Amino acid sequence: MAKIVYDTELKAEYITLFESCVIKSSKLAEVDGIISRIRKNQSRYQAAANAVNPAIPWFFIAAIHSLESSLRFTVHLHNGDPLTNKTVHVPKNRPVSGSPPFTWEESAADALVYEGCHKKTDWTLPRLLFNSIWKATMDGVTDCIIQTSRAPTCGVTRTNMRRESTSPTPRGTRMPFPLNAAVRYC
Repeated sequence: MAKIVYDTELKAEYITLFESCVIKSSKLAEVDGIISRIRKNQSRYQAAANAVNPAIPWFFIAAIHSLESSLRFTVHLHNGDPLTNKTVHVPKNRPVSGSPPFTWEESAADALVYEGCHKKTDWTLPRLLFNSIWKATMDGVTDCIIQTSRAPTCGVTRTNMRRESTSPTPRGTRMPFPLNAAVRYC
């Protein structure tokens, strides 16, 4: 796959993609339920960000938490393994310091550092979308279609993503849900 350049044009394209996403009416109750759970724990997500890099948006951590562990605070943010042991799935043997059982906050801090979030400075919406879409594609998640939104004017052709013939949502896109919901509705 050709290298994608993160430039002004691509930033504008991702903002257009984000702004055009609409939650399907058939998924509104599900999204509202997730948003409600996220809102109740906003202070936990903010505390996790503050422990590693106060610039990290709390909703970024909430989105990861929803994707990786279905918003459960009894499992590692890294991959959803139980906090009663170090992780056994990729990444294995995390957190590197401390002994089980771990708190969710300890695990979250380790996961954020493991992913390099403590060093990042650009937490703008286009950068979050670029990282989400690009990582999903590079991780081979191209067959994963989040069926909770539709984005009629997606414009992600520069990322060479194929489109599902029955869905206007581009393959490999994790962005519309829950990041879209977390950013726009919390």
